[in-house]
Amino acid sequence: MKKIFGILVLMIICIAVLTQSCNALTFLEMQSKADKFISEGEENSHIEEGDTNELVNGLANILTTIGVVVVLAGLLIIGIRYMVASPEEAAKLKVRLVGLVIAGVVILCAFEIWTLAGQFFKVSENAKYTSADSSKETASAELKSITIYQKTKTIRVNETYQINVHKLPTNAKNVTISYESTNDEIASVDENGLVTRKV
Repeated sequence: MKKIFGILVLMIICIAVLTQSCNALTFLEMQSKADKFISEGEENSHIEEGDTNELVNGLANILTTIGVVVVLAGLLIIGIRYMVASPEEAAKLKVRLVGLVIAGVVILCAFEIWTLAGQFFKVSENAKYTSADSSKETASAELKSITIYQKTKTIRVNETYQINVHKLPTNAKNVTISYESTNDEIASVDENGLVTRKV
């Protein structure tokens, strides 16, 4: 009975995985997309922040989703086996469960590390283009962009957080950045971008 039940669960998982549609590219389509990517890179060597950020976040989300699905499938299989197991087999399954929980924690930690790496590369990219732009000093540089490094941040009551912004070019003239809280009863922000949570 246990074997039949295990086979049924395995078949359901296989059916769920195999029925997903997949749009594969032909070799010629891949080659043309690669050529287009290379030619665009030669024409414009500057990579927009949003593009790399989307790529990093998208890849992190995909990998995390795959990891979570694998862990949940493992938990489901161990849970089903635990329900029909003898006491000795149940003890062995508890040991496997510990490993599976550790794997889940590792996956979530890896996601956080990946996110931090994406933010680091975003800051590095900005620094690289800042130094390149500053070498082209002009008498009246116009502001091209303002970037907020971390758009969302969770802080505890009475904690502070410094908003970090970056302007391009760094020598832009007549630029004033002002900060404003939409609800001063919850959080306040001073003229330098220091946020303090009140409630």
